[in-house]
Amino acid sequence: MKAPAAPVWALSFADLLILLLAFFVMLHAQSSHQAQIVQGIKQALGSSVSISSESHDIDPKAIFEVNEAVLKPQARASLQALGRRAALGGRSVRVESIGADRNTSRFDGWELAAARAAAVARAIQAGGLSEQRILISVPVMNGTAGRDGQRIAIDLVPHG
Repeated sequence: MKAPAAPVWALSFADLLILLLAFFVMLHAQSSHQAQIVQGIKQALGSSVSISSESHDIDPKAIFEVNEAVLKPQARASLQALGRRAALGGRSVRVESIGADRNTSRFDGWELAAARAAAVARAIQAGGLSEQRILISVPVMNGTAGRDGQRIAIDLVPHG
């Protein structure tokens, strides 16, 4: 007896699933460039796609004491307000330190960058956002990183 033939569309459907899986693996692997990837997807899919996110790009010199990871009082209050807004809106927060400040005498550049990212996250948490909804990212710094100093990117994204 002859076995029934598989439907013609099954192979194409399997290919589609593998491509989708590869796409999402690539997205996850490139999480240090999440904002650029999301923007690219929005452009590729057209303006009908709505991904509600809020981004802030901060110069640490404006919110920290010189060569320290100590927030200025006004910056601490602003970050706490941001944490309250994220908690009330059911959002998560991603804090990313990009580059390093090489003009420091007390810390090395990487240590100061990591401490500042943690200080920002603690201030946001003090606003009422749970620790589980805050992601801190300090990407790998190679020899070219930090030429322009450090900056901190804060993204409020839908939780989930």
